[in-house]
Amino acid sequence: MSAAFERRMEALGALRDEPLAAHAFARIGGPADWFLRAETAEQMAAAVGAAGSAGAPAFALGRGSNVLVGDAGIRGLVVRAPGTVGEPSVRGDAVELEADAGAYTFALARCLAERGIRGLEWAEGVPGTLGGGAATNAGAYGGCFADVLAEVEAVDAGGRREWIGADALGLAYRSSAFSRGELPGRLITRVRLRLRAGNADEALARVAEVQRDRRETKPLGSSLGSTFKNLREGGEIALEERAWWLLDQAGMRGERIGAVESSRKHPNYFVNLGGASARDYAALMRLARERVRERFGAELEPEVSFAGEGFE
Repeated sequence: MSAAFERRMEALGALRDEPLAAHAFARIGGPADWFLRAETAEQMAAAVGAAGSAGAPAFALGRGSNVLVGDAGIRGLVVRAPGTVGEPSVRGDAVELEADAGAYTFALARCLAERGIRGLEWAEGVPGTLGGGAATNAGAYGGCFADVLAEVEAVDAGGRREWIGADALGLAYRSSAFSRGELPGRLITRVRLRLRAGNADEALARVAEVQRDRRETKPLGSSLGSTFKNLREGGEIALEERAWWLLDQAGMRGERIGAVESSRKHPNYFVNLGGASARDYAALMRLARERVRERFGAELEPEVSFAGEGFE
């Protein structure tokens, strides 16, 4: 990378060789060449444009809640989007909300429920950001981003920003055009959601129900959430199509490599017991897929994505 690029990163306040374990939910990951916590969408676009001009890759990292960062880190620029949330626009029962991609999904879900705004209650406890959720069509408890996403603003390698409608993103089970690599070089800067006005008591009751179920069935500690996708999406999913059941029957509950454990409480959650490496996490994922393949002839597809270098 050129000296001019490095000076530009320093001027924008980016950090050199920043350990990404400090910024990832599972506390795993090596350093980024440059890391910027953007304060505005304009600053994020300027940084991404500078990286593009220098021929350096740019990667958006929210809370890293479903991204496994390699032990050798990520080359080029890693940027965290800002997290400002706008005031909802209400027209009758229709509510539109615009927010930065770095806004926390779980915090927004509760805040909206308190105001009687419906549609995001399923996201209570989802640890990621709006940008990451939109890019992966994150979901839980019968809801997903495809249900509420209107459009996203994205910046390209030239620093240009444009809005893209949700219907152009090919939203599917835990994927979109972004996660499938169909929009290379573009990073989400802002998100618009379509929600609806409703009753605050009912919204908060649903939030409490989701929170209670998470507390009872999901492990505490540093993890990346669901490690693998179910064998299919939507409708009534049979027990034998659920990733956690397949892992349990294949003997993965409590299985451990290094400091990474397939949770005894929920085997589809791989937990960092302290000081875990991406190499061990990836190795446990390979073991899990092998066991399910041998036992059931089924191929588990990762819900976790990989970023950077140093997995083997």
